[in-house]
Amino acid sequence: MRALTIAALVCLAFAFPAHADESVLFEVQGKDKVLGTIRPAVERESILCNLVKGTTLKASVKSTQKTGPVPTLEVTLDDLPVAGAIVTAKGRGAALAPFVADVSGTYKVSVLGDAVKDGDYQFAVSWAAQKAFSGTGTSAGETLFPFAAPAGSAVTVTLAAAPGSAFVPHLLALEGPSAATVALAGGAKAGPVALPSRGDWNVRFRSDAADGAFKISVKIAAPKPPKHSIDIRDSALGGAFSGGSSVYGAVIDPGTGGEVGVTDPGSPIAGSSVSVPPDSLGQSTSIFVAESEPYVPPGGAHAAGPAVEFGPSGTEFDPAHPATVTIPFDANQFPVDTNSLVVYVRDANGVVTAVPGPYTFGAGTVTFTTSHFSTFMAATTGPRVAPEGIYVALGVGGSPQMGLAGQVSVTTGIVDLKNGRYDNFLSSVELYFGPPNVDNIRGYAYVSFGGDGTSGLTSLVDDATIALTDDGGSPRGTIRRGRRDDALVLEQPPSIVHRNLALFRRPQGNPTLNALAGRWHAFVWEFKAEPNGAGDTDRAFTCAANTGTATISGTGGVTFQFAGAVERTTRFPGGIWRTSTTGPSKVTGTLEIDPDYIPILRLANGRESPPIGFDVVLDGDVLLAAVSNMDLGGGPSDAQVGLVILVRQSVKASAAKIAGQLFEVSGGIDVFEGPVADDELGLSWRSQTATSELVDDRSYSSDGTLVLTGYTASSFDPSTTTTPYSQSLPKAWSFSSDGRLAINALGVTGAAIPKGDVGVYLLRGGSGMLVGFALRR
Repeated sequence: MRALTIAALVCLAFAFPAHADESVLFEVQGKDKVLGTIRPAVERESILCNLVKGTTLKASVKSTQKTGPVPTLEVTLDDLPVAGAIVTAKGRGAALAPFVADVSGTYKVSVLGDAVKDGDYQFAVSWAAQKAFSGTGTSAGETLFPFAAPAGSAVTVTLAAAPGSAFVPHLLALEGPSAATVALAGGAKAGPVALPSRGDWNVRFRSDAADGAFKISVKIAAPKPPKHSIDIRDSALGGAFSGGSSVYGAVIDPGTGGEVGVTDPGSPIAGSSVSVPPDSLGQSTSIFVAESEPYVPPGGAHAAGPAVEFGPSGTEFDPAHPATVTIPFDANQFPVDTNSLVVYVRDANGVVTAVPGPYTFGAGTVTFTTSHFSTFMAATTGPRVAPEGIYVALGVGGSPQMGLAGQVSVTTGIVDLKNGRYDNFLSSVELYFGPPNVDNIRGYAYVSFGGDGTSGLTSLVDDATIALTDDGGSPRGTIRRGRRDDALVLEQPPSIVHRNLALFRRPQGNPTLNALAGRWHAFVWEFKAEPNGAGDTDRAFTCAANTGTATISGTGGVTFQFAGAVERTTRFPGGIWRTSTTGPSKVTGTLEIDPDYIPILRLANGRESPPIGFDVVLDGDVLLAAVSNMDLGGGPSDAQVGLVILVRQSVKASAAKIAGQLFEVSGGIDVFEGPVADDELGLSWRSQTATSELVDDRSYSSDGTLVLTGYTASSFDPSTTTTPYSQSLPKAWSFSSDGRLAINALGVTGAAIPKGDVGVYLLRGGSGMLVGFALRR
């Protein structure tokens, strides 16, 4: 659910809480369009329209997704239904028949879903003020004639005596809201006169002779409202998966300026505000303050508060009248003073730079001036606090020996970090295989399921390291962290089977089919003990890696298009690795969300494949699943385990969004032909072998340059001695239009999600195959 609250004053805008069943209150102008998201299905999102008496209002809403809700509209004033506001169904949406506001006020036009489906909508609104007010009467001293008009309207008043009346016109003043007064010079006609404020006005006049009958007309030329398109969809705001961001905003008048502030203490960006001085903007603008996605600042700094977007992005202010911006920071990261705090700004192209001071500090806030809007965040090079949250764990391990029995496993589970403690709940799918024995003359293979749980204490060693101990004080491993805490690496003692696990932060919201709909990069790793053929006395073992795309529809249809698998195969109890490839393939299936909000994939591949349950991580941009007997490869096997990773495609992927460093312990699988003396097949995490592809220090610049440190020049044969060196490879990596990453110098292809926290890679050729993923440092 998006917590979106909009303030709506011209001179001073302030946040106010939403109604109990609302999550959006957003002020618009007279020619605006709004893109939004109804999620969950029972949500309502309300658009505020500040109208004066006599204004004619029209509005419409429609679903932008065929599988989304069919929205409708509701119009209220002071939380009461407005008589005469008639809403009718129209296609996959609804329309508000034109109606005239009989009083001035803030009218609320609410978008309601169908309480069954979630999804995106488009809302359009327009209104026009009444152009003329006229009347007749008999004066009695000073007399008032009421009318209503928007701010900035040009008003022309004509006053005359009725036929045969002794009335002599004398216009005195225009009197408006908040004691606003515009003096008139007498006589029978005045104007055009510009009105400084919106609302209900009166013409004050008298007769310079005897009182008598009169007639009066007020003609109004209202300013033409600017057209805006406002995108507050979940996908645009970059907030929590299926939740969205907190947003606060108001229409700011250029002549008076104004302020937007976040006063809700429960908001993650509480304390944020922007003050716009008069004569800073060129036109009335819907200014908003929104929770945005954190980013990695340069120079070794790390985030010390939420990222706050001030928009519309790119809005510029008169340099002589800059806006004053306030954002919050985490006071726990500054136990002594705020000397290390630096504010950074990220522009629309992803470029991050420091905001020069001076800074003014409040209670957990920092204030500065800016000449343009973008996304601001406080950062520091000082010590960091410990990460907290629920993380999904992922690990792949194994020790297949060429002449002995072997084991391969995929581990998933939950790691909960909170209040200086950790709790692990892990489960494994394990493939065991071996040579012939007295019970099985052709060798054996089977799948086993296991799990374990541990808990204990966490302690900060330094900014990048967290030590784990059990409650008795014995070491249980180390958590390595980067400059963001969305992805971590857990390194466990050698006595634990799955020594290294990748940890991905679980999102706050729950998945829905419409939230998952779209195109994904697909990666499938399978480890198979193949059946023996007639007369065979040994067993084939295969590692297959397949890459492609997955398209998920809003109704749950799934289509995989694979480019072709790479397979590494050997035979037990002897033999060497042989590499082969398969051609393109297509697999279809259906996706559903079970009562526990787990996406369940069921394949329609002509075999009885078990359902695949995904863990949703990184704001819904990555889906992970450990599987058994799925077999998307070349046919059935006696036993099989695997891993499926779906990474959301991003057409906005760019070098700037993934620039930085990746973890040395990236996680993944090497399959290589090991040294004969060691009789080792070499299926392992990269950290457990001498291989160094995509392992050691790497720095990706925003212009596509890749700098490597600590690499060997001889591919990834573990029999080769590692020789540290540094090498700069100009333009060594790039993105395709669909967000696929190509690291040209290494022959690696893969994908990057919009946040750039995870890349999934496949390397082919040489003496082996590498499939894996790398985590943002």
